[in-house]
Amino acid sequence: MRRLLKVLSALVVALVVVSVAGYWFLLRADAKPRAAIVRTAVSVEGALDGTWTVVPGTGTDDATTSWVGYRINEHLVTAVTNTIVGRSKVVSGTLVVNGATVAKISVTADASKLTTDRALRDNSVRSALETTKFPVATFASTGPIRLAAPPKAGELVQATVTGDFTLHGVTRHVTVPLQARWDGHRIQVIGELPISIADYHVSIPEVRGFVTADDHGTMELQLFFERRP
Repeated sequence: MRRLLKVLSALVVALVVVSVAGYWFLLRADAKPRAAIVRTAVSVEGALDGTWTVVPGTGTDDATTSWVGYRINEHLVTAVTNTIVGRSKVVSGTLVVNGATVAKISVTADASKLTTDRALRDNSVRSALETTKFPVATFASTGPIRLAAPPKAGELVQATVTGDFTLHGVTRHVTVPLQARWDGHRIQVIGELPISIADYHVSIPEVRGFVTADDHGTMELQLFFERRP
């Protein structure tokens, strides 16, 4: 009987190890790097004042395209932690510049298009965000950004913007640190906002007993704007 119990115990342990290994294979992730300002060549300076609209970007990879996404840690029972990065490139938005003042910023992202490197994880996140019911996430500034002077082409600008961020149908008033650079043709804007998942009434995705995620993460954005004619 003792021998049988030992054999059964060994089988249970083996099954757990195999299951965890399977989840690790399916759910492991190589985290994408955070957004960074692209040092594009400075062109002949055009007009900075006016209304600017989000465009897809200057290339095809995440470093040169417009997107809004999230970064969150995921933990496996094996004490292994993945940093998960999901991004949606279906983004629209505008900003209005008037001298040294950015009068308005608004951004809308399709949350149903958030993707990582695993379809299984994507489906779980979309289910948690109830994207069929709440398909978009939005940000709208509630006050202007006042700079010390009008930006020059090639200059890195750092500022903060306050506004209303809506996710999963829940709106919170937030302050987002931003970096921006105008190269004479396009404006690139990047930013990060720490968020608590519970603040947006989202149930954290998990595979009970195997995989769970932190109750906090980061909303990230990278946007390229071109001036509206």
